[in-house]
Amino acid sequence: MPIRKVAPRKPKLKIILSLVALSLLALSLPVAYILVKQNQDLRQQAAVYENTCAEEDVNTQFRMYEAGTDKPWTDGNKMTVKVGDKIDVNCFAKTGTALLSNGKITLKIDGVATTIPTNSVINDGKSLKAFEITKGGVHTFTCANTASCSDTDQVNVPKTDVVCTADAKQCPDGSSVGRVAPNCEFAACPNAGNCTNPSTADLNKDCTVDLKDYDLFLNEFIKSL
Repeated sequence: MPIRKVAPRKPKLKIILSLVALSLLALSLPVAYILVKQNQDLRQQAAVYENTCAEEDVNTQFRMYEAGTDKPWTDGNKMTVKVGDKIDVNCFAKTGTALLSNGKITLKIDGVATTIPTNSVINDGKSLKAFEITKGGVHTFTCANTASCSDTDQVNVPKTDVVCTADAKQCPDGSSVGRVAPNCEFAACPNAGNCTNPSTADLNKDCTVDLKDYDLFLNEFIKSL
């Protein structure tokens, strides 16, 4: 009678260990995902905190400069500025209750970085006073500091350069002066106002009888009425 071969049975312990290993692996996947997600969130929160400005809201504001007066501040798009004007720039912080600490004001004209002159201009980083507009174009001012606080605003200056006629006026000393922008009036003659022997009609004593003397005469005549 032939003998039937029986396949050996796998040990139950090995099967149980395999099942336990698979179960642990299945449980570890969501845990690993949660840990990675938490690390990402913490990094994002740290980045947001690092880039948060403690002086918000920061606001760059402008006004026309006029010695001895305090005109109201306004946005750049509400400014009407031409070449030759002077303006003030302020870096307001904490929603206008303070000025930006440790600030720096930078300028670009038509996108090109431009140095702010130091002579005759007060620039302490949080305010700019008596800045003279010398050319047309979009003037972009940025208020910023090292604590991630910044704001940018623009003033648009029309590019309408004044070209005066090339005629000249002869002065008493024999020299000539031309017209100067922006009003295209003749420049003052040398020693104007110091004429040693003016005529009766030379009311401004520049040794020349012209329309300026006529204007002075009319003004004095009107006052006497």
